[in-house]
Amino acid sequence: FKSMAMPDREPGDILSRLNTDLAENNDACMFVTLFCGILDIRTGEIRFANAGHNPPIQIRTLADVAYFDTFNEPAAGILEGFDYATYTLQLAPGDILYLYTDGVTEAMSPANALYSESRLLREVTMNRAQSPAGLISCVLDDVRTHVAEAEPSDDITMLALRFN
Repeated sequence: FKSMAMPDREPGDILSRLNTDLAENNDACMFVTLFCGILDIRTGEIRFANAGHNPPIQIRTLADVAYFDTFNEPAAGILEGFDYATYTLQLAPGDILYLYTDGVTEAMSPANALYSESRLLREVTMNRAQSPAGLISCVLDDVRTHVAEAEPSDDITMLALRFN
């Protein structure tokens, strides 16, 4: 990834090149999901591409909290020759971009119930006024409550970025 991410490349181009390398001679059908975004720290514009990763949540200071469309492009390494597109998202001052792995939404309770995208959206919405670190802490606490004593089924990784 690092060797593909040159300063003049768009996120879609970076993921397309990465996909080409991963898909070549991939008899084991290994793949990776990832979200690649470039934030313009002056304007709040994020140019992004998404290779099968969970849809991020945009927490807007002056509007609703919502998942945003990442256009359902495949995980990298699956389709040789797939060209990922670059899309744009605009953050306003105070908005938060919240990213997470599927280990959050697929965390299992002792009764084998998934944490779910709807529960994540509800938790993020209830804690939208928190700092980015506070938001992550609240979500993690809720996931831990949901999972209780069940064994972890996947990694849990989150990132919350506030545009000031």
